[in-house]
Amino acid sequence: PPSPQPVFALCGSGGGGSGWQVRGGRVFNTRFLRLCADADPRVRPLGYALRLWAGGQRLAGNRAGGGPLLTNYALTLLLVLFLQSRSPPVLPSVRRLRLLAGAQPPPAPFRGSPAPFRGSLTPPMSFTGPQDRARVGGWDCSFPRDAAALEPSGNSQSAASLLAEFFSYFGTLDLGGLLLSPLEGRALPRPPPESLGGLRPGPLTLQDPFELSHNVAANVTARTVSRFVRCCRDAA
Repeated sequence: PPSPQPVFALCGSGGGGSGWQVRGGRVFNTRFLRLCADADPRVRPLGYALRLWAGGQRLAGNRAGGGPLLTNYALTLLLVLFLQSRSPPVLPSVRRLRLLAGAQPPPAPFRGSPAPFRGSLTPPMSFTGPQDRARVGGWDCSFPRDAAALEPSGNSQSAASLLAEFFSYFGTLDLGGLLLSPLEGRALPRPPPESLGGLRPGPLTLQDPFELSHNVAANVTARTVSRFVRCCRDAA
């Protein structure tokens, strides 16, 4: 079943059944989204605008993570990935955030996925030094907790310009053939399923920033993806 969604002002909350997120990782997803919102003053208004637009188009709003629509968490991650992929970027990739936190360089994004954690109500959670470095259930959740530690963005576009560019960007992508990776901060050609480290591809394959074997848009149907692309194209 789908994972519960982190509780955050831009992405709402939900229910579900991923042990990793229920037992610790969910906290780090929420902190990550808060860091993104604090990192740049354009992020929050863009998130609110997209939620309003997607709700009006009936593309998003599955609070419990079920059904064929985008969850608000997935919609927020689409925004994060878009902002990471700008030139220059508005937000850093998760890979860059790990380096800023002083963590070991992460492995290739599709290999070395740890085995699911089993056998306890609480996953192994370790901090290898400062609070910024952490692992939950074998997953690297390292990133700066304070937005002041981030490098200032060199992107000077207005929020309105970025919103229009968001629609243009997703209105032209062939989402079925891509892996959307906040870890790398960009859309990648989707590799063969056997190379995905347990990640289940779908019409929209949006990798969780930390639990790399989880597709946060696994519930989204091909029809919803087609409507999302068409609505983005119409709004551009």
